[in-house]
Amino acid sequence: SKCYIFIIICIGNCVPAQIPNSSSIRTAKCRALRKERLHTDPIIALFIMKQNTTYGNTIRDIGYDHFFVHFWSNLQLQIYKEFYLKSKIPCMQFDATGGCCRKIKRLEQHQSSNLFLYEGVMEIENKTFTALSMVSEQHDNLAISTWLDRWLRCGVRAPKMTVCDQSLALMSALVKSFTQFKSLEEYLGTCFKLVSNRSNDIIPYCYIRNDVNHFIHLICKWAPLNKSKYARTKPLYVRSMALLIFCNTLDEAKLILEAIFKIAFSKNDGLLVNPTENITKTPSALSKTFLKNLIKDKTSYIQVFDKFIDSSSTDDVLQCGINNDYNIPEIVGNSFKEWASIIADNCKAAVEHVDGEDDNGQYMPELVPLIINVMKLYPCWSGIMTKIFGFGDATVSSSRIESNFNQIKNGVFKNENLPIRVDNFVEKLIHYYRGDHLLTANSVNTIQQENNKSQKNYCNKQQSIEIYKNHSIQNIPSTYNGNYNVVIENNKNNDEIHNVDHNENGNDNNKEYEFVECNDEANDYNDEYDKGNDANDKYDN
Repeated sequence: SKCYIFIIICIGNCVPAQIPNSSSIRTAKCRALRKERLHTDPIIALFIMKQNTTYGNTIRDIGYDHFFVHFWSNLQLQIYKEFYLKSKIPCMQFDATGGCCRKIKRLEQHQSSNLFLYEGVMEIENKTFTALSMVSEQHDNLAISTWLDRWLRCGVRAPKMTVCDQSLALMSALVKSFTQFKSLEEYLGTCFKLVSNRSNDIIPYCYIRNDVNHFIHLICKWAPLNKSKYARTKPLYVRSMALLIFCNTLDEAKLILEAIFKIAFSKNDGLLVNPTENITKTPSALSKTFLKNLIKDKTSYIQVFDKFIDSSSTDDVLQCGINNDYNIPEIVGNSFKEWASIIADNCKAAVEHVDGEDDNGQYMPELVPLIINVMKLYPCWSGIMTKIFGFGDATVSSSRIESNFNQIKNGVFKNENLPIRVDNFVEKLIHYYRGDHLLTANSVNTIQQENNKSQKNYCNKQQSIEIYKNHSIQNIPSTYNGNYNVVIENNKNNDEIHNVDHNENGNDNNKEYEFVECNDEANDYNDEYDKGNDANDKYDN
C-alpha cells in the first residue's frame, strides 16, 4: 500500500525492487490471464469448450477455415417454440456488428478476415430475446444461410416476418432459408406479380422487410442531393421518396414516381411559354404542387425523417452508382426496376420539348438512375406488400437488435477492451445470455400460468351457467345431503336427477354421469333465474 511505501522509502532514495512498476503489473496480469485460457489457439479453445457439459448444449458448430461458430442453447429453442405458438405474427430482426472479436492469427503471421457477430432477436413481453447467434469470418449469403438452416434443423419454425438492413447477403440468406424461393430475385419477382395482379402465385412463407431508417439514410447520402445549391431540393426529393413507403398499390406509387421523374427531367418551371386552354403550367410546376399536397397530408408520417435530412453531411456522400448499387440479376418483365425504368422513359419523353418561363432549380437528371436502382427492393423497404400478406405496418425498424448490440458492447463488455479473443467473447456472452434467458423463461411461464388460471375460471363460470340454463331449477335437490356435487346425467333431453347407487366395489350402477360443482356463482345465477321459487330459496339457505 501507499502507507507501506511511505515507510520504506525516504526522500531522495531509489525505489526498492519489491515495488513493481506499471509495466511489470501489466505483464503479470497478462500472464495470469494466459494461464486461465483453455488453449493458446482460440479455435482449439472453443473446441475444448464444446466438449464441456457447460457449453456443449450451446456451442453447435465450429469451423476452422473459414472460421465460424454457431451457438444457441436448448433454453433458447424452448422459449422460441413456446412464444411462436402464442404469437400471431412471429417477427425477428437480424443484423451483424463488428469490433467485438480480434482477428485470428494463423501460420506465417497470416490473419483471418474481420469477425462479425450475427444475431437474430425478437420481442417477448416488451423484452429483447436473442434466439440465435454466430461469429463468422465469412459474410456471404452462403455462410449466413448455413447458420439459419442449422437453426431450423433444431425443430423450430421460421418466423413469418423478418426485418434487417439492406445487406444483400443477409436478405438473400433470409429468403433462401425462410421462404420457398431459392434467391432474392425470385422473391422480388413473385412480389411484383402479386402486386400487379399478373398471377395467383403462392404468397411467400416469410415477409422480408428492411429498416425504413436505413433506406432514408441512404437517400440522404446521394451525391446529387448534397451537392445541390438550392436548399429546398434535398427535402423535396427525400420527402417525395418517403411517400412511396406508404403506398398500398402500384397505381399510387406510379403517380408519385411520375411526379418525381418529371421534376428531375424538366429544365423549365412555372408557366408555359405557349399555354393552351386547359394547361397553363409546366409539368414540373404541376408535379411540385401535387407532391407538396401529398407531403402536407402525410406530414405526421414523414416528419420523423427530417432528422436524416438535417444531420447528413457531405463526408458520407455516396457517388452515383458507387456503394449503393444492388447487383441483383433482373427477371425480365417481372421486376420493379424495369417497371420504374419504363415510367422514367415516358416522363422524359413527355417533358423533353416543354418550354417554361422559369428555370427549374430541381432539374437533376443524374438522380433518376439512383431512384430506379432503389426500386429493385421496393417491396422490402415499403408497405406495398402488407395487403398481400395480410399483416404488418407500412414502416418497420430494426432498432431492437441495434439496441441489443449496444447493450453487449457497452454493458456486458464495458470493462473489457474490445476487441478481445473470440473464445473469451463467446464464453462471456453465453454466460450473460444464460441468465438473461432464465429471466425471460420465468416471465413467460408466469404470464402463461396467469392466462391459464383466468381461462380456467372463465370456463368454470360458463359451465355452471350453461348447466342451469339446460336443466330445470325444480330438479335441484332442496336439502343438503353432505355432498355439494350434484349428479346430472350427460343427456340434455332428460331433466331428471338420479341418485347414485354404489355397488360393493364402490362403482356406480347407473349410466355415465357428469359431476358438476355448484359453486357460489351458480347460486347467484339461481337468484337471477327465479327469485320467487321456493325450491330455490331452500337451496340458497
